[in-house]
Amino acid sequence: MTVFRGGDAIRTFFEELDTWLSEPIEAYLLGGSAMTVHGLKDQTEDIDLGIGVVDEFEHVSQTLQSQRCKEEAHGFSRGRNPTRLE
Repeated sequence: MTVFRGGDAIRTFFEELDTWLSEPIEAYLLGGSAMTVHGLKDQTEDIDLGIGVVDEFEHVSQTLQSQRCKEEAHGFSRGRNPTRLE
């Protein structure tokens, strides 16, 4: 499981995700990950996203799978370092 320490780690992940996506999407950061970005928490173990358009959700899902992110019952996980995949 990846631990994202601080808002910068989450921002870095989204910058990397943006380079993987072939088209723009609209997503909402939720839960502990949103709290971490706003400095209300020190870290989070996952990134919770709300994506309201099915096609955009499928695009993100396929992109994460193509980057070897592991699909779990509640979503995807990455390697130990949030800016690199294992």
